[in-house]
Amino acid sequence: MKSKKDIAQLTDQVMNSLDGIQRAETQPFFYTRLMARMEGGNLNGWNRWLAYLTRPAVSLALLLVFLVINGYLIFNLLSTHPEMTPASSDYAVMQVSYLDDNPELP
Repeated sequence: MKSKKDIAQLTDQVMNSLDGIQRAETQPFFYTRLMARMEGGNLNGWNRWLAYLTRPAVSLALLLVFLVINGYLIFNLLSTHPEMTPASSDYAVMQVSYLDDNPELP
């Protein structure tokens, strides 16, 4: 274990190393730029894109484009595949005559 003298000497070295410390200085107009950024918000690429998309005119135009495309696709699908309404004869039960012709059955 270190003696009290060694600990006191290390403490003095640490305290002496702090003598040359000066106050940190910022670049000119740092606080002005900082306040402008804080008031304006953080507008990176995603935030600008989302801010543009949330404008009412843009969002309504996109909604209209999607509705037009959806309507076109549905109309095109209905015109290429007409409604298939099966005739009732397709579902009618056919008379099975092979049982009548079997001589082994009573």
